[in-house]
Amino acid sequence: MPNLKIISWIRLSFACVDFRWGGMIFNRLANMFEGEGNILPKYSVDGNLSLTLCLETYVLENFKKTFYEVNG
Repeated sequence: MPNLKIISWIRLSFACVDFRWGGMIFNRLANMFEGEGNILPKYSVDGNLSLTLCLETYVLENFKKTFYEVNG
């Protein structure tokens, strides 16, 4: 499994950015490299978070298995 680097962008307030065409619907990073991940706020009323990962398919399967074993 490659090194994994996850960065949290939860405290960055993109919701108040105003480009004069309405509120934000979706956000993501334009460029990601293998082994990188980001936690971003979802702009909905429930305050959910979005985790984006850039992993090869075989590595992602191992990550999911380990993640669910640890978090039940």
